[in-house]
This record gives sequence, structure tokens and C-alpha cells, in this order.
Amino acid sequence: MKRLLCYGDSNTWGTIPGTWGGRYDENIRWTKRLAKILGGEFEVIEEGFRGRNIAQDDEKFPRGNRNGALFFSQCVLTHDPVDYLILMLGTNNLKLEFDYDAEKCARAIGKYYIEHLRENLAQDLIKVPQIILIAPCKIRDVVDKFKGAEEKSKYFNECYKTLAQKKNCYFVENDILEAGEDGLHLTAESHTRLAERLASLIKQIV
Repeated sequence: MKRLLCYGDSNTWGTIPGTWGGRYDENIRWTKRLAKILGGEFEVIEEGFRGRNIAQDDEKFPRGNRNGALFFSQCVLTHDPVDYLILMLGTNNLKLEFDYDAEKCARAIGKYYIEHLRENLAQDLIKVPQIILIAPCKIRDVVDKFKGAEEKSKYFNECYKTLAQKKNCYFVENDILEAGEDGLHLTAESHTRLAERLASLIKQIV
């Protein structure tokens, strides 16, 4: 059985746009749809966390820091062995408080995830997973704390694709992804399209 670990934020968790807490059910979430398409020979592990960013401490959430880099090592080691690591992070880094752009997001993913996995975690893993990097969807300036993020998010594809090529990762662009009414969270149709795109890619590379 092949094992896929999906590490991301609320768009991996499955937040319904505009609800700030509502979650798509198993018939809609891209992770669960991917599992259904791939069938019983694959295990798809959901590791989406609302508010998770790439590598920034978020003191506004004292019950669980949203710094994704802090939990990443533990997560990968917990689920080892993993055949494919699917990463989709960066949306929350475009909040005004973090002062990130798409290029800085890509550099941070390269350092705290890809390089860390291959250079530091590899010796403790049964298997070093291949990485599938997904460019987050383009954001619309609807929420005040994401003011200015719309322009920055236009470069997710370019920056993440460059990173994937440089680090020998598979890449999924965000042309199939669309944010719903809140300008941040994926529509149900986007979940379907992402699951189908990933399933097609995985079937090609297995």
C-alpha cells in the first residue's frame, strides 16, 4: 500500500468559504476524494490545520501555535513510512502581520520542509517520501488582515514552480483552484478538481 501525507492549512482541513469553522464533509474534501479515486491500494492521511503557516509563530493562538515548521518533523516521523508528501502552505503567510510574499514563502518551504526532510529527518525515516508541492490558490482582498495579499498571491505559481524544479519535486499549479466568497477558502468545485489532478499525477508517477 502506498501512503500519502497531506500537510497543509484550512484548505487541506476543508474549511467552507465564509463559515469560519464549517468543514466540508468527506464527499467534498480533496483529501477524501483523492482517496476514493485512488482506491484501496492507497492510504491518504489528512494533516490540515486551520491557520497553519509555513514557519512563523502566531501568538494569537495560544492553544496551538500555527507555525507549521514546529510540528512538521513530529508529523512525518509519526506517519513514517510515507511514499508521497503533499504540501500546500503559504496562504496564511500573506497576512499583513507576517510581511511575506510568494517568493519568501517558497524560500521558507525549501528551507524548513524540503531541505529539512532530506538533510535532517532522512536518517530517522524508514523511507524518505517524494514531495508534491501545490501552489495555494490566488487570494482576493476580502478580509482586512489579508489586505494586499491578492497581488502577492498572483506569484504563487511562478515561485513554487521554480522551487519544485530546483528541489526535484513534483508540482501542481493553482490554475484549477478558486477561492469562495471569503476570498481565501476553496470552493467545493476546486476540491474536486484538485483531487482529480493529484490522482492523475500520482497514477503517472507510481
